[in-house]
Amino acid sequence: MPRSRSAFYLILSLLTLSSVLFGAAQTNKAPIEAQAVVVDIWPEYDRTAVLVIYTIRLSPQVKLPATISLSIPRAATTLYQASYYVGSSDSAPTPLNVQTISGVDWTQIKLTAPTSLIRLEFYDPRLLINETTRTYTYIWPADFTVDDLTVRIQNPIGATQMEITPHLGGGSLGEDGLIYYETTIGKVDVGMPFNLALTYQKNDSTLTFTTQPVSAASPLDEHIAGRTRLVTILPWLIAGFLLLVALILGVWITWRRMNPEWVEKYRPVWARQLRPKNNLSHETAVFCPECGKRAEASDLYCRVCGTRLRGRAAETH
Repeated sequence: MPRSRSAFYLILSLLTLSSVLFGAAQTNKAPIEAQAVVVDIWPEYDRTAVLVIYTIRLSPQVKLPATISLSIPRAATTLYQASYYVGSSDSAPTPLNVQTISGVDWTQIKLTAPTSLIRLEFYDPRLLINETTRTYTYIWPADFTVDDLTVRIQNPIGATQMEITPHLGGGSLGEDGLIYYETTIGKVDVGMPFNLALTYQKNDSTLTFTTQPVSAASPLDEHIAGRTRLVTILPWLIAGFLLLVALILGVWITWRRMNPEWVEKYRPVWARQLRPKNNLSHETAVFCPECGKRAEASDLYCRVCGTRLRGRAAETH
């Protein structure tokens, strides 16, 4: 009897432990849920295709890092870019490594998100072009539940007669000068895809990107890091210029004083004529015709090279 009771308690303990482990495993495998997802659809932005951008903020209940699976159209092949943000989307993005699994109609993307804010981009080539008519159908795959789904469509440059089903209103002008159509779908449960179709007219193949002016990521003012105002550095520029001029002038004067013979030898004729005449009480200076060194008044020969001085030759006779 005691043995049977011990065996009973042992089995009961094992069952309890198994249930705890199973519950923990189920908790770790809890389905991913997004607090908000913004889907940006930009037809003919920088390619003859549709650029689709997902900005996903995971629910606070999701344990990080979180493994996410998301489907994109098979025709898109893979993601163009995947990144995550620390804080807000205004911070610098950090690239994410992704894994792709191709299916019949969809390509499954797997990634591990270290933060709750991620951004995914891909190009969907399924834009149908029939002369001037463009048609595109978008499907949100509903791989996970989204509490707040927002869809935003960019009107391509030069496009007219934009028709969207379901209707997204008349559109509004964005900061970049383009028209955007936006609507909030609300909560979309997992396994409940959302479809959207659009059609518009366009007479040329001009891409929107080529018409957009280059602008700074943030307004330029005196508070921008690394920017220096001219008023601040102008006094330093002037002082540096004057110091350079003074340095060059000082070197030139010093060199002239150290090489008077060279200066006298190569002095222009007009400069010699402008020199004031020596006082009659002083003897005329004599220079060696060979080496140009200055000689004393009583010298008959150059003390450097030994050449007879021309002026002294006449005086000896």
